[in-house]
Amino acid sequence: MNGKPYSAGRLDAVYWSFGEMIAYASRGTRVVPGDLIGSGTVGTDHILELSLVHGADACPYLVPGDRVRLEVDGLGAIDAPVVEGAPVHPLRKEGP
Repeated sequence: MNGKPYSAGRLDAVYWSFGEMIAYASRGTRVVPGDLIGSGTVGTDHILELSLVHGADACPYLVPGDRVRLEVDGLGAIDAPVVEGAPVHPLRKEGP
């Protein structure tokens, strides 16, 4: 993130398939071509665990304006800005 590697690993070592991650990410919202979905669970885990181990200053959460680069040998790379998302649609109505 922002030129600093957060994680590295092998695709055959992921716990959740990309299909499962996209299904989860699309609950209550719409995933469309051009949306960027990456897995922080390849290699060294995700930002929450990295920030708990190394500190929030060393591994901060993504915020609008950050840049993320995802690279896969043989496929190429994507470098994209983090932008403000649309409000999340609740999965169920609140209250009785």
